[in-house]
Amino acid sequence: MESNYKKLTAKITKLEKSKMKKEEKIKELQNSLKEENKELKQLYAFKEAFEKTSNELDQYFINMKE
Repeated sequence: MESNYKKLTAKITKLEKSKMKKEEKIKELQNSLKEENKELKQLYAFKEAFEKTSNELDQYFINMKE
């Protein structure tokens, strides 16, 4: 019976360590995703500003020809 108890506690310890490693990996991935989302937001803002400026510039040159 003592042997089964040791096996049980060893299994619990092993699973807890595995769980902690996976939680740490999840945390790292979430942080990475957060940084990528932040960069994407900034890039989309640049794209939007570029498109707006490009359209305004196109309109300017169209008006200059008239």
